[in-house]
Amino acid sequence: AISRFFEMGLSIPEVAVISGHKDARMLFRYTHLRAEDLVNKIS
Repeated sequence: AISRFFEMGLSIPEVAVISGHKDARMLFRYTHLRAEDLVNKIS
């Protein structure tokens, strides 16, 4: 779910507030971006 917030375009502080993560390291630990979405974004 965390990854989907980033895919929607939310910023790191916004996602941290929604998810309750106080530390960016923990936030990124649960972020799993899909390669296909990244390819589409840069194409």
